[in-house]
This record gives sequence, structure tokens and C-alpha cells, in this order.
Amino acid sequence: VVMNHPQRLFFRLGLAALCVLPACTAGPDPGDSAPLADSGVASADSGDSGLEDTGTGGGLQFAPVVETYEVETTSFEGFEVVQHLPSDPSAVAFLFHGTGGSAQMARKVEVVDLLNDLVAAGVGFVATESTDRDDLLKWDKDDIDPESNADLGRLFRLREQLLEQQVMDEQTPVLALGTSNGASFCAVFGHAAWRASWPVAALDLHIGPVPSAVDSDGGLQLATTFVVAANDDTVDNDRIRSDCDAMEAGGVDVDWHEVQEFALSPERFMRVPGVSEELSREVFDALADAGFVDADGVRLISLAEAEASLAKIELPEEASAYSNELLSQLKVVWAAHEFAATYKEDEAAFLLSAAGI
Repeated sequence: VVMNHPQRLFFRLGLAALCVLPACTAGPDPGDSAPLADSGVASADSGDSGLEDTGTGGGLQFAPVVETYEVETTSFEGFEVVQHLPSDPSAVAFLFHGTGGSAQMARKVEVVDLLNDLVAAGVGFVATESTDRDDLLKWDKDDIDPESNADLGRLFRLREQLLEQQVMDEQTPVLALGTSNGASFCAVFGHAAWRASWPVAALDLHIGPVPSAVDSDGGLQLATTFVVAANDDTVDNDRIRSDCDAMEAGGVDVDWHEVQEFALSPERFMRVPGVSEELSREVFDALADAGFVDADGVRLISLAEAEASLAKIELPEEASAYSNELLSQLKVVWAAHEFAATYKEDEAAFLLSAAGI
């Protein structure tokens, strides 16, 4: 491919989250949403719990994922808040970023894709950030007491403000969604809110386990959908599955989805607003020319090799504005440690049903 203004700028962040896996040797046609046949990882399995993985999420479209709603950026007690709060919401969802993240996680492509479905059903949402803004930017998942956990205390006060502003009332169902460290904190938040008699309807935990602080306090008793990634080497998927199975055995309503690796479509990067079909294909061609994928988008090298080599790929200068989201899309396709909207329709249906919507 001929590139204008080549510049070495690709995939600067998050590469450590790519796990060490062998190259794939076979795969579906470009754009096919079926998982790769010989990815070297276990396929989604319902195990002994009777839970079924509901497919491969083939409904995703390679078109810009844009917000279908108005977003307000404000602050609460000095911390950024990104929110969409319609009048008389059918539910309010609290969102929690992963390690190193911020309230802006609510505006990431994959998250927006899920939020669009929830907002269409009248759900509002609030995303803020962890109290820790100097170290790892992580939530406190080890303390379930809002009196001593600074994150929980602030979130409890944030809901009080929403109640005082009559944005919601005491009966408005509460949903919560988190990713990675934010998924573990989501369980802490939901558990603490449930203990405080909030009308918590359901949780959505992406690529993160239920923390021991919740397990040691009787375990999570809330309807929960779990989403993991097959090639994730950052968290222990077996532990997360054990969380899910234990909850189901205790009579809690749960759902389970394991994102599998897919062949990379040349149009995949068009999901990022601002990325044209031409630019998406140039990114794909650059990956193919560098030997990362074959002409059908099947990964040819290990993720460890990819981590060591991605920064050397030359891309058009215009790609620099989208580098983080381009990396996110690649990690979703490779089923690495990343929030994925692959099962967004199933997640939304689970959350809305639990909330009585």
C-alpha cells in the first residue's frame, strides 16, 4: 500500500495487556464473525452450569459507532463526571473504568455501542473516576464500607445529589457496569448499594472478577452478566467462571459470555468515528504487510511478538488521532484484555429485563 506522510505512531498504549499466545493458523472469511478455528485457545463452553454462550455477536456493523444521545461533562466533588440523564429515566447506570482510566471510558467506541442500546430504552448513565488519580488510577475494590471506602462514599453522595435534583427517585432501578478493575469495583458498589437497600437491578462485569471483599460478606446476590475474553492473560477467566457458577448455584440470575478471536476485517476500524473506509483499509494493509495478519485477517504471529513490533508499523499521519481506539479494536478482535461490545444485545436485554424495562 502506498502511504502518504508515513509516521511511526501506532499502538503506543496498552500493549502489556496483550497476552502470549501462538499464531492462528486458520480462520473464516474477512468480515465473518465466527471465531477463528485454530486459535490455540479454548472455545466458549457452557461447562456444567447449564449456561450457554449465545453466539459470536455477529450483529456488529463496520460503521462509525456514534452516540445517539446528548452527553454532559461536569464534575462532582472535584472529579470529572460524564453523564446522560434524561427526564424520568427508566433506570440509571453507574459506569466504572479500568486501571489507568477515567470518566471518559463512557465515550469509548465499544462502551458507546452498548450504551446506545440502553439509552434507547430510557436508561440514563453516570460515569465518574476513581479517587486514586496519582498512582494506578484504580478503584478501591477491597472495602465494602462506604464510610471508609472513599470511592463508595463519593458515589453514595453522588446518588444523593441526583435524588435531590429529582433526576431520579428512590424507586429508580440502579444498574452498574465496569471493566477490569472497574468490574471488580462494580461488584463492590452493587453489593454495598444492595446492603443499603437501593433498588439495584443488575450488574455487568467485563473482564474482571468478583473481589474477595464481596465473597467474604456473603457473596454477590445481584443479577449479573459476565463477559470475558478468551485470550485474556491479565485476569483469571477460570476464577471469573467460578464466581459465575457459584452465584448460579446459589440461585442468583447470571449470564455468561466469552468473546472469541475473530479474523480482522479490512473495514473493522471504521467503527471508530472519523476513520474512513480508505484509512481502515490502509491500517489493515499495514498489518498485513508487516506480517501480523494474512490477506484474510487471520493473525500470523503471537501476541507477544505483536506487542514487541506494533510500534514499528508505519501508518498515515491521519491515523495518529485515533491510535488508542485503533488499538482497542485490534485487541477486541484478538480477544485480549479489552472491553468488547460483541454481546451488547444480550447484555442490554439481560440488564433491561432485570430492571423490569
